[in-house]
Amino acid sequence: MGRRSSGLIAALAALALAGCDAQSAPTSESGLETTQVTVVSKSGSHVLDAEVADTKEAQAKGLEGRDGLGPNEAMLFPNSEQTAQVFWTKDSTFPVDIVFIGVDGRVSNIVAMAEPNSPKQYFSVGSSSATLEMAGGRAAELGIEPGDQVSW
Repeated sequence: MGRRSSGLIAALAALALAGCDAQSAPTSESGLETTQVTVVSKSGSHVLDAEVADTKEAQAKGLEGRDGLGPNEAMLFPNSEQTAQVFWTKDSTFPVDIVFIGVDGRVSNIVAMAEPNSPKQYFSVGSSSATLEMAGGRAAELGIEPGDQVSW
């Protein structure tokens, strides 16, 4: 029995380690998975490290309570329903650029420097497959405009 138990324990340990391979999605300090988002604009290709808010809870919280975002940081809000989207900046502490991404994977519209902690609502132009939030003013700095291609 001792050898069988040892063999079973070794097999279980091997299975557990196999589940922790290098292909696992990285996570942020907030516990959200992260991914790289690439925006191809007239000024070039820009890669952002984005936290993925892919649950209703994470999307409702968004960037609430954060002190800011770095120049190459963002939060991605995927939208499985691909409908028009509305965003607000309730309980946020810094301005953000809200980049709405159409179902064709292109930027449909940008709300630049959205006022922090505001009840104002910001709408996508048409149906949206995702929304990307980045530090206020960053979209203009990178030359991101409607029509630019976005992938992740």
